[in-house]
Amino acid sequence: MINKIFVISFRNRINLFKTLLINFMLFPISKAIHFPIFIYGKCRFRVLDGSVELSAPIKKGMLKIGTSDPSRSAFSKSYISLSGKLTIGDNVVLRRGIHLNIEKNGSLILRNDVFISDNCSITSKCKIEIGEKTRVGNNVDFLDTDFHYMINKSTHKIETNTGAIEIGIGNWIGAHSIIKKNTKTPNYTIVAGPFSMLSKDYTKIISEYSCIGGSPAKLIAEGLRRINNDKSEQILDKHFSMTQETFVLKTESSFEDFCSPNHL
Repeated sequence: MINKIFVISFRNRINLFKTLLINFMLFPISKAIHFPIFIYGKCRFRVLDGSVELSAPIKKGMLKIGTSDPSRSAFSKSYISLSGKLTIGDNVVLRRGIHLNIEKNGSLILRNDVFISDNCSITSKCKIEIGEKTRVGNNVDFLDTDFHYMINKSTHKIETNTGAIEIGIGNWIGAHSIIKKNTKTPNYTIVAGPFSMLSKDYTKIISEYSCIGGSPAKLIAEGLRRINNDKSEQILDKHFSMTQETFVLKTESSFEDFCSPNHL
C-alpha cells in the first residue's frame, strides 16, 4: 500500500490549468487547440508576452515542460518568463525545475529531440540555439549574458555583456556545467561533467566527436560519440551483464542508427 501511494505521488501528471493558460496566451486559437505545449507539475509563469514559433508541423505535446525524475526534482517548481522569442521543434523536453528566462531581445531555439534534464537554468538576452538530438544533464546553466559590464582601467573601453550560444547537433552536456556567452560547439561534442565551464568558440579548436571538460573546458579525447538509443543500450546492458569484454559494433553502416535516438 505504501509503495502504491509512493508511485502515485511521484507520477507525472499534466497541469491542466497551466497547459490551457500557456497555449491560449501564446498561440492563436487555431494553433492553441492543438496544445503544442504540455505543462507538468508545479510551474510559475512570470511573464508570457513573448512569442513562440514552431519549426516542425504542429501536434500535441511538441514541448513538454516539467516532467520529473523523482530522485532529482519531484518537489521542484518550474519557472517561465517569456518576453522574447522561443522557437521549438518536435519532441522537446524541459524537465521539472527548469528556470527559463527569455528577455525582450532574447531568443531561444530548441531543435528537434532536445532533452534538458532537471533543475537547469536558461537565460537569454541575446540568442541561444541548441541543436537537435542534444542531451543536457541536470543543473546545467546557459547564460548568453554576463548581466553586468566591465571597464578596462587603461583604455576606458567597455565591451558588450552578451554573446550568442550555439550548441551543435547531438551534443551531450554533463551535469552541473555552465555554458556562457560566445560558446559554440561542434556537432556531437561531449562535455564532461560535473562543473565544466564553456565560454568560447570550440569549432575553431576541436573537431566533431570530441570530449571536453574542465574550467575552462579543454580537449580530453577525440573520436567519441554518445550512444543515445534505448534499444542499443539494452543490447549493451545484456552484453556487459554476461561479460566485461569490449563490445565491438561490427556493421559500420549501422553506426548512426545504433547511436541516434530511436523514438522520433
